Amino acid sequence: AVEVAMAADLAERAEQGGRYEEVLRHIRVVASGKALSAKHRYLFTVSAKQVFSALRDRARGQPEAPRGEGGPAGEGKPLQEELVDVCLAAVGIAERQLAIPADLESVVFYSKVVADYSRYVASLACGAPRDRAVRRARECYAEAAAKASEGLSPAHPLHVGVLLNYAVFVHDVLADCCQAIRIAEDALQKVTKTPPGTFGGSYIEVAPLVSALRENLETWRAEIPATPRAPPQPAKPEAEEVAKGVEPQVQPLPPTTPKLAIRCWTKASAAAAALSAEQQRMRSAMAAVTARIESDVALPENLQLVERCRETYHPGCFIYRFGRRRLHVSSRSAPACDEVLVVVRCGGGFVDFADFAQRHGGAEQLRQRAEAAEGGVVHLHSAR
Repeated sequence: AVEVAMAADLAERAEQGGRYEEVLRHIRVVASGKALSAKHRYLFTVSAKQVFSALRDRARGQPEAPRGEGGPAGEGKPLQEELVDVCLAAVGIAERQLAIPADLESVVFYSKVVADYSRYVASLACGAPRDRAVRRARECYAEAAAKASEGLSPAHPLHVGVLLNYAVFVHDVLADCCQAIRIAEDALQKVTKTPPGTFGGSYIEVAPLVSALRENLETWRAEIPATPRAPPQPAKPEAEEVAKGVEPQVQPLPPTTPKLAIRCWTKASAAAAALSAEQQRMRSAMAAVTARIESDVALPENLQLVERCRETYHPGCFIYRFGRRRLHVSSRSAPACDEVLVVVRCGGGFVDFADFAQRHGGAEQLRQRAEAAEGGVVHLHSAR
């Protein structure tokens, strides 16, 4: 018990310092002895996601090492193996929590964690390990969806998140676009039929998930080729006319006019125009939020938009520099409301930017100024 309590305290201290590998290591100790509290469950999801995202960013920035060899500069393991290790650690923690009697929401949550990180393993591994990961992800997504339908509102953020990720798994890993569309459409239909007063969470949590479902559906529907239509057949002469020997009248075809298509090389493409409009929308929403909170909340001096997120699973997401961190930020329209929400992707879910800034802004501002005064190097952490 003393070891567990000490590990819990060390995990909280490490999280305040942005040392997420330490957080995950201490949470493994905490999870081995008891059910995680809401606070420690949050630390678990954030730290696992942060460590995984940091390793994935490093892996993308260097050439792939041959299997069985270490990475550059004498690293002990290839980054791909480290990514798999992080996923298996997260799966292990979640499975230990599933073995402890808990309420239905906790069962759905940890089943989703096992499914999500098994999906990541499936995207990294090959052969028998990949097959096991695919099988485990499929079982846990199905289990989480079934349990969520038993006791959670269709508009509960956890319920919507399970179906969103389940659809992504079916599309990306199982390569079944039609089934993915059916899962997403069913989820959206049930959300829209749910009265706003019965939502199991806030609009800030639900709105980005619903928006992601809609954007995925639009993309997936475009992947299904349209059924080609047969060319119209000329009308057959009536039986009486054929019998009488009457020559059927054939309507002449209208004259065709040649058309000239001109491509304007200096005009921006529709995709570029859409991206520019989306960036402006994001900038405007962020400016409105920061203007409202800057008198009460300390913000890092380098808060700025860096680029659009390159993750396929993060539609409408932009990277913002926030002190030493790189935040994945989106602007979303709230359901049944004219307001625009600014949210940070964090720990597999979404957090209101104002709440995130209030929690981390002061510490990031102090670290940034201290490092600038010492002439040190600023290390960026990715929050997704």
